[in-house]
Amino acid sequence: RWAGLAAGAEEWVPADHVKRIMSGESPVRLWREFRGLSGAELARRASIDPSYVSNIENGKRHGTLTVLLRIAKALGVELESLVPAGRP
Repeated sequence: RWAGLAAGAEEWVPADHVKRIMSGESPVRLWREFRGLSGAELARRASIDPSYVSNIENGKRHGTLTVLLRIAKALGVELESLVPAGRP
């Protein structure tokens, strides 16, 4: 499913997801759901603790650049797709 993305193919995201991101929901959670992954599976693929994923999704932690890069790679998205709007 993600093979085309690696080759530079364009990916369409449902309008519902865009609206949820724009309303302030966690981009990590939305991309994880869009990819059909559990929090535990995303954590495994990104080699981080599942509680860290949960804390990022719940807004309790921002995530370091290294962690966000790992998550982005595990989700097959650009880092910019995971940084909430307005975050410094």
